[in-house]
Amino acid sequence: TPIIKNDYRLYEQYVFQAKARTLTCPIVLFHGDADNLVMQDELLAWEKFTTRKTRTIIFPAADHFFVDKHFEQVVGYVNQTIESLEIVG
Repeated sequence: TPIIKNDYRLYEQYVFQAKARTLTCPIVLFHGDADNLVMQDELLAWEKFTTRKTRTIIFPAADHFFVDKHFEQVVGYVNQTIESLEIVG
C-alpha cells in the first residue's frame, strides 16, 4: 500500500541529526502496546528533544498501525492537545 511504502521511504532516507535544535513545545507520543517495530524505551528517548514535557499514550491490543483501530481516539487526543496549548505571538 502507498502508506507502507511511504513509511519505508522515510525510514530509508532519514538521517539523524545529533545537533538538531531542541523543541520548546510538549511532545505527545502515541504507541500501540503490541508494536514490535518501536520499543517503549525508544519512545522515552524523545524526552531529550524538548524543553517541555513528553506524554505517552499507549493503545491496548494495538500494533504499529494503531491508528486503524483507534482513529477517533487519536483525533481526540490531538484536538485536546492543540486546544490546551498556550499560543505565544
